[in-house]
Amino acid sequence: MTCVVRQAFDTEIFGLPFYRVIDLDEADLARDLPPLLRREPVIIDAKVPAHRSDLIRFLLGFGFRAICTQVTLVHDLAELPVMTGRVDIRPRVEFDAETIRAHIANFQADRFARDPLIHSTEHDRLYERWIENSLGRMQVAIHGRNFCSFAPGDRRVSIDLVSVLDKRQGVGRNLVSAVLGEASRRRKESVAVVTECGNEAAWRLYLRCGFRPDGFTDCLHFVSR
Repeated sequence: MTCVVRQAFDTEIFGLPFYRVIDLDEADLARDLPPLLRREPVIIDAKVPAHRSDLIRFLLGFGFRAICTQVTLVHDLAELPVMTGRVDIRPRVEFDAETIRAHIANFQADRFARDPLIHSTEHDRLYERWIENSLGRMQVAIHGRNFCSFAPGDRRVSIDLVSVLDKRQGVGRNLVSAVLGEASRRRKESVAVVTECGNEAAWRLYLRCGFRPDGFTDCLHFVSR
């Protein structure tokens, strides 16, 4: 198979074969999808540019379901927001199990939480591992028990996860601002982040920090148990 690839991390988390569409060529999909769709159990996910209504209809015809739309937001670092508090940048961060559980509860607007065929225990297990991996393998802006993890690339910094437990204190804005400042200090061209369009709190945060929408993606799932 060339366009649908088994995901080891997700397969372990969900306890059943998990595949991801990585090539949106319809001819290849028409060849590779049918054998997988006849398997039970199986989960397959796909992310399609929102303007590709033809391809979305194609996948819906195979039994995929449209779960949500994600937006990519980009900051060009031309003008940085003012920070109002201290934020540290660290190569890794560790939290205790109770704090990790509190952060897991923050993620309720993501595509897995929105899919009624994904069990809440699977969602929470996914985010437990995701948070631990992100904090252990990426750069982290940290303020107390609140964090923003990010990965510097050659030209762009990508924000991975943002989670704020101390609400309505400006912590989220300071965390994101710190990442923007770090990207500027490293002479990167931009910072990007992806979030669900239905996550209004995230939208407000990134727009206040000077991000602009740069593209929309529809998320589709096929789940057979």
